[in-house]
Amino acid sequence: MKLTWIFVLFPCTRLLEVNIFFRESQGKLGLEVQNILHNLLLEQAKPTWTFSKIHQTMMGVLEQQGWVNLDFKENFGHTIESSSEQRRFITGDCNLCLNDTQFFTFEPHIQEKKKDEIFESSTLFGIKKENIYYFVGDSLHCL
Repeated sequence: MKLTWIFVLFPCTRLLEVNIFFRESQGKLGLEVQNILHNLLLEQAKPTWTFSKIHQTMMGVLEQQGWVNLDFKENFGHTIESSSEQRRFITGDCNLCLNDTQFFTFEPHIQEKKKDEIFESSTLFGIKKENIYYFVGDSLHCL
């Protein structure tokens, strides 16, 4: 069974707001961008890719799509470890190869890029989709 977590960050979360959010263009577009990122990872990542390569690739996609990474550490996920202190993060300066870790998360936390200088963003919402990935041979799979 594939588990996918989707987090929508609202100033005030209520079920009605979530339903409206996903019917409106911002929510739909956010899920589309998330799917682009996750599908790209599944289709192109190789065991020899580094976390840095994933970070660089995904930052380029976000720039092309007009979205930004909201993560306060600017990462896109991390290794799965027995202790959180042992985690290695998908950042621009982490040269850990994917074949050096058994499982890792990919969890972009994104928001549409700001449209003007008055507001930080064109939307108040951020969206995060999280999956756990692993390789079988040269093929990346989603847990």
